[in-house]
Amino acid sequence: MSFSRLSDEEVISYARFHQAHGGLVKESAEDFGISRTAASRRLRAFRERGLSIPPDDHSGLPDPEADAFAVERSEWFVEKQRLQDQILELRKQLREGRRHAAVSVDGPSWPVVEPGPRLNVAPAPAIRPPSREWKTAVILPDIQMGGWHDEHGVLHTTHDERALSVVRQAVRDIQPDKVIGVGDNLDLPNFSLKFVRSPAFARDTQVAIDRFTLFGGELRHDAPGAEIVFIEGNHEKRLTLWALQCAAAAFGLKRGAALPEDWPVLSVPYLCRMEEHGIEYLEGYPANTYWLNERLRVVHGDKVKGRGSTAHLYLGDEDRVSTIFGHVHRIEKAMKTREAFSGPRTVLAECFGCLCRVDGAVPSVRSGLKSNGQPTGGTMNWQQGFGVVEYQPGDGLFTTESVPIFDGRAKYRGQEFVGEGKEAAA
Repeated sequence: MSFSRLSDEEVISYARFHQAHGGLVKESAEDFGISRTAASRRLRAFRERGLSIPPDDHSGLPDPEADAFAVERSEWFVEKQRLQDQILELRKQLREGRRHAAVSVDGPSWPVVEPGPRLNVAPAPAIRPPSREWKTAVILPDIQMGGWHDEHGVLHTTHDERALSVVRQAVRDIQPDKVIGVGDNLDLPNFSLKFVRSPAFARDTQVAIDRFTLFGGELRHDAPGAEIVFIEGNHEKRLTLWALQCAAAAFGLKRGAALPEDWPVLSVPYLCRMEEHGIEYLEGYPANTYWLNERLRVVHGDKVKGRGSTAHLYLGDEDRVSTIFGHVHRIEKAMKTREAFSGPRTVLAECFGCLCRVDGAVPSVRSGLKSNGQPTGGTMNWQQGFGVVEYQPGDGLFTTESVPIFDGRAKYRGQEFVGEGKEAAA
């Protein structure tokens, strides 16, 4: 959100909150649900506009609405602290390999795959996407959530924690109307029926499920008023195809007393508790399409051009609308103006890159494996980033902006986001 768009009431609201926290920017920003940079900008505007904090009570009489809001915020702070405690404990367990104890058998030990951890996500009642004619969507490209443990028991992730931290900071700062994941949010290499399945990845399917469940809860906490949609990509589709071909008797099974519309147990939205976080899952790859407005669609995509522009493949004669796509892990953009009944119309095809590692840690057709089944590493022609789309509903206009991430850092409209965590740490 542009800072100049904030009303005096919004600026004063945070200034009062900041004062109640003893003037500590870090603590008050975290509890208010905004970034430290956004908090500092609010305080600067408070001073530059010459505003003052009015007395809380002019009449000496109790204000029932204010008391109710105070109780609501108090309860939210308690729930927020519980969520943070859960997140810290889960991350500690993931780092130490204690999340799931393996069953001792003759041969390899495999943990049982189960749903991700249950999180009590309490959204901040004071944060809502602002009412505006142009809506805003943050687009998250391929994450490839997953990892493997080396011979020393150290977890190496295929996703990049610093990149995920950057997009979370951006979502908190922008407060978009929608957050759209374009697919391949999970990697699931050992559910592939096409490529060699390495035992180095087999034990860590649960790590991916747990981390993606946590990420969904974090996004809901960061953008409590946003519509969050995850599109199924070819990697999430692996779970469905594996169940059909390798565990047909278990395909479509649901927990007891489930409703017809409930997700099967062997499905990404069930395992990652998406409904509990208010997240929509759009299945049906490669036919699944999400429309931001009547002119712009979001797909995971099934087109790849190894040498050259994949974006131009989406500008063929059969593609008459603009497309945001994933799948290729490269930042690309192409436009074409074509003839239409109403006159010339320009269509666009754009990919915002990826949020996974680009050093060969992700299994791919161009990566290698060591004799112990672990990736050899190497440089991939991939780029990290995310996208911000502003659009008008209906048959309206839109504009896209690609935000590259370099070494865990990104800058968007003057705001710098520095990723926390390590590239290969869970």
